[in-house]
This record gives sequence, structure tokens and C-alpha cells, in this order.
Amino acid sequence: MTDSTGSTLAQVTALDEERRRYEGWLAQLDERHGSTPERVLQRVRADYEGRLRDVVERLGEHAELLQGTVEERTRLVEELRTAEQERRDARAEAELRAMVGEYSEEQWRELAARADEELDELSGRREAAEEELTRLQQVLELAHRGQAAAAAPERGDGVASAAEEVASAPTEEWPAVGADQPTGAPTDA
Repeated sequence: MTDSTGSTLAQVTALDEERRRYEGWLAQLDERHGSTPERVLQRVRADYEGRLRDVVERLGEHAELLQGTVEERTRLVEELRTAEQERRDARAEAELRAMVGEYSEEQWRELAARADEELDELSGRREAAEEELTRLQQVLELAHRGQAAAAAPERGDGVASAAEEVASAPTEEWPAVGADQPTGAPTDA
């Protein structure tokens, strides 16, 4: 990953955190019905929805980069799955050779221990890459919504329908994109 790509992904992560903050504030406004004058709630809601729409539109500006990153991480996950399967196959072959007597018990234990260690390492890298891929796909979905929000005509009350869709969509919290990139992962040079 280039410094520019990493910086942009950090910006995307910050935008996503900002989006979650506005969504949280909007959810809290719903709890204030009855204890706050309706006109005040509407004014504050319009402000937060406008901020949310802006953040989602800014996320949309990064959709192309995110799409490329998702494709790169998808390839990495597949490469790690393939490497993991190849290592499992090599372990099974060594076990079979030990069973028929080609390897001594001690040789087999050494081969099995080494293979298990390598499998654990590959499995950990694959799982981390899959988690990152899932996060990136979620952020990419938001970026696409941001593109739609930027292209959507405004309604009469000044709130774009795409921003409302984002405000009502379920959200998850996840660590910063790229923060747990697996060791030895391919990078853009």
C-alpha cells in the first residue's frame, strides 16, 4: 500500500467515525421526543442530517480507491486460502509418508510441528485479511451511498433521501482500516 493510499484510507476511516457519531446523535434525538420542543428537535435533526449527508458524500469521493483496495484484499485472501490449503496438503502427504514408514516417528513429529506452526501463521494472516476485507466492503458500500447522495435531488425539507437511508442503516464499529494488515501482505509500490 502506498503512503497516499494509506493516507486516503485513514481519511476514510475518520469520515466513517464521523458518520457513526452523527448517527449516534440522531438516535439520541429520537429519545428526546416529549422532553424537548418539536421545533428544536427538527432544527437540530436537520443540522445533523445535513452533516451526515456531507460526510457520506465525502465518503463517496473515495469509492474508486476503496474499490481497488477491496479487489486487492480479495486477491490477498484468496492467495492466503490457497497457501493454507497447499500447506494442509503437504502436511497430509508427510503424515501419509510417515504412516508407510518413509519417515521415522521423530522426523514426522518435526515435520508436523513445523507444518502446524506454518498453518497457524497462515490462518491468522488469512483471518485478519478477511476481517479487513469485510470492513473495507462495508465502507465501500457507504462510499457508493455517498455517490448516490451526491447525485440525489434534494427533497423539499433539504435532506437528501440517500442520507436518510444511510442514517437508518445498521452500523458496526470496526478498527481503523489497514491497522491490522497482515504481515507480508502485498503492497502497492
